[in-house]
Amino acid sequence: IQALTIPGTVKTIGNCVFDECTSLTSLTYEPSPTGEALTHGYNDDSNDDGPFYASPLTSVNLDREINYTYASSAANADEGLFGNKTSLASVTLGEQVKTLHKYMFAGSGITSLNLNKVETIKEFALAGVGFAELTIPGTVTTINNNVFRGCTNLATLTFQSSESGAALTMGYDTYSEAENLFQDNNKLATLNLNREIIYTLDESSIDTNSEGLFGGISTLTNVTLGDQVKTLHKFMFAGTGIKSINLNKVTTIGNYAF
Repeated sequence: IQALTIPGTVKTIGNCVFDECTSLTSLTYEPSPTGEALTHGYNDDSNDDGPFYASPLTSVNLDREINYTYASSAANADEGLFGNKTSLASVTLGEQVKTLHKYMFAGSGITSLNLNKVETIKEFALAGVGFAELTIPGTVTTINNNVFRGCTNLATLTFQSSESGAALTMGYDTYSEAENLFQDNNKLATLNLNREIIYTLDESSIDTNSEGLFGGISTLTNVTLGDQVKTLHKFMFAGTGIKSINLNKVTTIGNYAF
């Protein structure tokens, strides 16, 4: 099989279904007519790797929410649903996709990604992905730890405003002594922040630039704050390259924010 479409009527895909499908390059998941998620297994014959570990996928059209049965146990990019697929360059997410699972696209070859209606981004979901620009839509409510670890090409980051005004809960990088999600990024230059952020790293433990939400990123020179941004957290922009900033509707500025 070189191209495969999974219709929205499919409810369950078991383990090892695509074992040794070494010609599979194009994969489409059609939306469910009822909005029901698809329960999706993995490959248990190859050290618990993802279901497409042997497939040279180049494009995935994902129009369906997935319940990945190995998501909570995944310990590296190989075990993500589409993790470590370096050939995977084109990914389209439909409106039913609400969750990016742990290591889901980690280490893939994606260069651009529209998150569409995604609400939750789990640990390492986009780690090591090479996109230069990314927009976090206002539908996202949670970004877990280590999500952007190794995204060293990311230069422009936009957080869209929330229609309800709800804050976005954002984690940090637990692999580098609790540093921020972008601490290993050496190209981030532009940040458009139109959303209030709840930063999960306890402020009482933040004591260096690199532990601030965007702290220690010397390449970060252009920052725009939208009307929903009310709080600048402790060390939030400490040690960055910002030369001018409009604080707009900010009401609270934490210790060492600049």
